[in-house]
Amino acid sequence: MRLFVSVQLVSRAVQQIWRTPQSICATRGYLHACRSFSSNEVKSAVTPAEITTTPIPEITDAFPHLQTHESIHKFSLEQPDEFWGRLARSRLEWQKEFQVVRDHDMEKSAFRWFPDGQLNVSVNCVDRHARQHPDRVALLWEKDEPGQEERVTYSH
Repeated sequence: MRLFVSVQLVSRAVQQIWRTPQSICATRGYLHACRSFSSNEVKSAVTPAEITTTPIPEITDAFPHLQTHESIHKFSLEQPDEFWGRLARSRLEWQKEFQVVRDHDMEKSAFRWFPDGQLNVSVNCVDRHARQHPDRVALLWEKDEPGQEERVTYSH
């Protein structure tokens, strides 16, 4: 069985979230950010001392001329199609290669990423990892009994 997902589904879900008539908060570890719909601003409870950056090999390999977080961030804002297109081509296996990175209408808050591309979820989440690293843990099952776990690798 093959599962295909349209990137449009993800962008539709994001649009619905941003249209919710209340503020939205997201928490992950130390990060707590809220978006107020009355003022259209994002407020963060993270102080600069709590934020650390770690090099991401996929990004530094794809963009060797960008050595700092600030330069990577600036490039992603100034040339988003080049940035996200290059990462999508290098990090995902496409069933149908995309030609357009993004299609958007800011007036309508309509966004579509890789609208003409097609992904196979199973290939990108399981198969490609199984081919590259069959002995890595794919699933860690923590059983009901304390301290009991089972590790399943990509090869079994």
